[in-house]
Amino acid sequence: MDLSKLPRLSGTDASAPAPAPVHSPTRETQPQPPAVPARTNFIAGPDLWISLIVGVLMLGLSRHFGAYLLDRATGQFYHTGFFFIVDGVQTTNEVPYSQLEGLAMLSDAAIFAFGLALIFDAIMRTVCLVAGVMVQRLAIGAALCFTIAATLFNAYAAIKLLHIDITPLISGLAIAFGGYMAFEQIRAVRAAR
Repeated sequence: MDLSKLPRLSGTDASAPAPAPVHSPTRETQPQPPAVPARTNFIAGPDLWISLIVGVLMLGLSRHFGAYLLDRATGQFYHTGFFFIVDGVQTTNEVPYSQLEGLAMLSDAAIFAFGLALIFDAIMRTVCLVAGVMVQRLAIGAALCFTIAATLFNAYAAIKLLHIDITPLISGLAIAFGGYMAFEQIRAVRAAR
């Protein structure tokens, strides 16, 4: 059916030629370059500062374990300040750090390890800002291994503390944040390919 032969309702001359269809210019589609992984999504931003600040706070909370390691490295005895009590009388024998009540050494060691993992994560993010792709992969992979190890150690410490009826609040938080950190680091390893 030819629409040009139908009467027009607008009162225009039916014999006038129909306007030529307007064609929009076509753009040739060019292949897009492969997308560059968005490194800034993982590296930059507040995560770097949060890792650094919370890591330093964790080291501060577990400073006794840090002091213990320093004393052991220099060949000194670590003084806990607690003494054995025999028959209600305090002795001169100091309680070793490993024998303190409530698994204090294990709890401090777990928190100290997670604090180091957080600081290592912040250092890795800083290195990734200026390094090449190969160095980024190595840094992220090393941080991922350290994060997983610290998180698993905190899980072990939490289980041991729960067995003696102590609620491991900080180790529980370390497990939660360690899982998040590991997830983000795995995403970064995949993006760095």
